Amino acid sequence: MNVRDLLSFCLVVALCASLPATVLAQDSGRKTIVLIFPIKVTGLTITDGQRAQLKDYLDTRLTMEGVYKVMPESQVKRDLGKAKLDSYNDCYDESCRIDLTKTVYADRCVSVEVLAESKSCRVTAKLFDIAQEATETAADVPTTCDFDAIKLAMVATAQQLSGKSAPAVVKQSAGGDSVFSVSALPSVPQVRQVGQVQAETAAGSWNDIDVAAYEAYDAVLAKDGSGSVSPEDKVKAWEQFGGRYPGFAAQASKRAGEWRTFITQREEARRIETIRRQRMEDDWSKLGRLLKLKVFTEERKQAWARAFVDAYGEDRNSNPYFPDLIPYLAVSGKAGTKWFKIPGGVFNMGSADGENDEKPVRRVNVRAFEMSRTEVTVWQYRQCVQAGACTAPNTGSGCNWDVADRQDHPVNCVDWEQAKKYASFIGGRLPTEAEWEYAARSGGKDRKYPWGDQEATCDRAVMSHGGNGCGKGGTWPVCSKPEGNTEQGLCDMAGNVWEWVSDKYHDSYNGAPNDGSSWEGAGSYRVRRGGSWNNGAGVVRAANRGYAPGDRIDYLGFRVARSLP
Repeated sequence: MNVRDLLSFCLVVALCASLPATVLAQDSGRKTIVLIFPIKVTGLTITDGQRAQLKDYLDTRLTMEGVYKVMPESQVKRDLGKAKLDSYNDCYDESCRIDLTKTVYADRCVSVEVLAESKSCRVTAKLFDIAQEATETAADVPTTCDFDAIKLAMVATAQQLSGKSAPAVVKQSAGGDSVFSVSALPSVPQVRQVGQVQAETAAGSWNDIDVAAYEAYDAVLAKDGSGSVSPEDKVKAWEQFGGRYPGFAAQASKRAGEWRTFITQREEARRIETIRRQRMEDDWSKLGRLLKLKVFTEERKQAWARAFVDAYGEDRNSNPYFPDLIPYLAVSGKAGTKWFKIPGGVFNMGSADGENDEKPVRRVNVRAFEMSRTEVTVWQYRQCVQAGACTAPNTGSGCNWDVADRQDHPVNCVDWEQAKKYASFIGGRLPTEAEWEYAARSGGKDRKYPWGDQEATCDRAVMSHGGNGCGKGGTWPVCSKPEGNTEQGLCDMAGNVWEWVSDKYHDSYNGAPNDGSSWEGAGSYRVRRGGSWNNGAGVVRAANRGYAPGDRIDYLGFRVARSLP
């Protein structure tokens, strides 16, 4: 179906004809409403039930992205009426859809097709702005033709329609190699952490306050904030509290719903992680054998290795075969930097109950920027050294450079100038101190650690707890503690190694800029952040600060940032 045809069946109702849908949505403060038509399937045999599952799953995934509100089936049924609803489920031609959209209100409409090609399938989708009569965005996701793979392709379809840079579901080695290519991979959905409950303001007169109810409220709040209580038990606690004290039923129901959403997202992420892990094992069982054969050129093996690493990652936690692939990874100069967007905002920088150099707490405005997911690894830094743009780190006790089996550990024993040169080499820079703390607080939230206020332990950070380095006496591979990640997915913002930032050190925040920029001035010491493998819980806090004169130390490394246009 061509663009003209699709635009024809996406006619806006008379009520909305005079105003763009985006203006209507903004003026009313609501999300943009999207109507998803039944999915068209070409060249492939699937049941009506499976086709409905695909539409429902796309509905769920598009809603989870948080950009659009999908028109529920109940509203579609109500607006269409029985006669038109019967044709809606099998409606693909132009005249049918024109007739249907005359009685259904939406800002956008989505048309999706699953198309079988010679040896694979493809999911295509187009999102149309109804009022503007223009294509707003599109998605194109290659996949295999089994039903589960097509269903998982809806994840990437939803991400692309929401304007996110989701990778194609099917990743192939260079040139679409017929001997080895990476399996179809679903994108892991983001699990949004549940925020803190705001303190309750007692209402009513002194005589009307139900002290027992507030005592129970205080007890359930303690459970809610405890890292040792499971999300499922938190849901149960809120439901019991709301049932016992009707005056708090609304708050309890809302909070229980937030935890249910978290549980659903977590389970979906775990399910997809399991699928990815199994497909990685299947791919490696083939690739590991192919790499040993002399009948293939080194260039071909390098292409396969790069495809595998691009798909499964350059850290041992997500890709345990990365060390085995290092000999096949040609120097690219900028290998392995995964940039995560950090949305801008205003936050409270510092800590009123922290060290003196963390005061006074002040409001700082941080523009949106990008930060590397991990601390720079030995492997990544080696690219810069081999390209002649960086000098080698120090070696010796505790340093990771030239130590076997530490290619995916954070590079340490580098000074501030070395960190700055590497950042420039890959097209980035060192983060400012304000950017670093904003990112470590999961986007400027008032929390003690990247994950929240639960005390730091080796469950979430590589730190001094049960011995330095959680008993190992040094660094760990990057991203070894995913439970300690920020909400945006940054690893090791607490512990592993201290991280250089761009600012010079001042012993308080008096006179510091409030626009998120780097603070220069007199002195030669530079700020370091995040604590390391030989620090305790008080030091790996998001607000804690350190400084160094430019030393190359075994507990000091860095990560990189870059500005957005």
